[in-house]
Amino acid sequence: MKKIVLISFIFSLFVCSCTNDSFEEINEGYNNLSDVDYNYLVNTGIKALADGEFSVNDWAHLVAYANFAPGQYDHWRGSTPWDGTYLTNKNLLDALQRAEVDETENGRKAEAMVKILRSYIFVRLTDTYGDVPYFEAGYEGKDGINEMPKYDSQKAIYEDCYKNLTEAIETIGDESTVLLGNADFVYNQDLQLWKKFANSQRLRMALRVSYVDKALAETWLSHVLTYDLISSTDESASYARFMDAGYENPRFQSGNRNISAKLVDYLLVHDDPRLPQLATLPATGVYKGLPNGLTFGEDPSFSLLGPEFTRSDRHTPILMYSEVCFNMAELYVRGLSVSADNAKANEWFKKGIESSLKEWSVDEETVTAFMPTVPDLSGDTEDKLEQIGSEKWVAFMDNGHEAYSELRRSGYPVIADRQPDQGPSLGETNGKLPRRFKYPNVEILYNTENYEKAEAATDGDSFLAKVWWDVRELN
Repeated sequence: MKKIVLISFIFSLFVCSCTNDSFEEINEGYNNLSDVDYNYLVNTGIKALADGEFSVNDWAHLVAYANFAPGQYDHWRGSTPWDGTYLTNKNLLDALQRAEVDETENGRKAEAMVKILRSYIFVRLTDTYGDVPYFEAGYEGKDGINEMPKYDSQKAIYEDCYKNLTEAIETIGDESTVLLGNADFVYNQDLQLWKKFANSQRLRMALRVSYVDKALAETWLSHVLTYDLISSTDESASYARFMDAGYENPRFQSGNRNISAKLVDYLLVHDDPRLPQLATLPATGVYKGLPNGLTFGEDPSFSLLGPEFTRSDRHTPILMYSEVCFNMAELYVRGLSVSADNAKANEWFKKGIESSLKEWSVDEETVTAFMPTVPDLSGDTEDKLEQIGSEKWVAFMDNGHEAYSELRRSGYPVIADRQPDQGPSLGETNGKLPRRFKYPNVEILYNTENYEKAEAATDGDSFLAKVWWDVRELN
């Protein structure tokens, strides 16, 4: 693995105030930048919650790119989540080391924040690739950083992240604020909201492992349900964006990308008021999504990403109240750590839809008129899970990593195999939905021995090798 260094603004913080005489000290390495306030490093972790690989929205069938290798299931090694995670990890480990020697109350709070942030970014990473370096990644020994860390199993990573989230929740206790300066663009230093976020993350993780290890999921859930979760749209975790250059919604310049036919068709069937927010209306006067995987030139008859999606100051969702609601609905349908209860499942299901409408800026009058038209959960258990999974997928419109993880985990919505006579590229998966990202080239080049072990464990680093919790056969 390439040596990971601190992000540029931290380096600039020191360079700007240095004379020629001081450069020798700087060149001794970033490990000696002991004057960097650990709060700056924690804030890089907060920013990382909103990062990710937008291309995964194509695999989630929420957006569609024409002439695009990932969308055509073709040879591609996505590196953005990998590079961002390990850079952030180094910053957070440095912050943790500095916070541990800070005997003030804020030092303990910063430690809790680091555990929450590292858990989030590594769960997202292992959900994307499968086994990844974790326990040895970013840590330093007497010879410096281990540049060839071994890969750890996804189960072991999940268990350690759950443990760290639990420790963070217990450390926070009743504390109200953490001093992070003015760069906490998620919860503005409100520790009780960060605590709810951490517990809601544990809920997400418990559901994600529930098909592969039901006993573990129920053990976790028995603890999760004794703590507060995100309980309103206002408490949702999202990263604030601004109209100022450099702080905009990263989708602000994405208006030339198409919305997926899979999503548009679903919204049309349900007469869903989110459609005008998520998709543009072409000159034809008919909403029309682009089928995923096509190869052709621009076609103005297909809908592009809509005005709310590309608004410059639209927040970036991280873990929203709508997701918590849908997760709770699934618990009550399946009877996971609670007694199965269709009435409660239905209540949570409708709360999730209503919250998602609000998250996508549907006006209150429209929400009030639409909600009575939403049908109750119906059918057998699997039918109800499909209804929940499909609505959660829509709510994840701007959170492709979670949409992609959930449709693999739950099986919904079903993504049919592509057929050779339907137009889309079959790619190297022969038309089947990829189950994971391939490891990036940097691992092949710099962590070769450990990569080769991971390669052997994933059928030659195949798109179709499944991650640990991906055990359903619906997709």
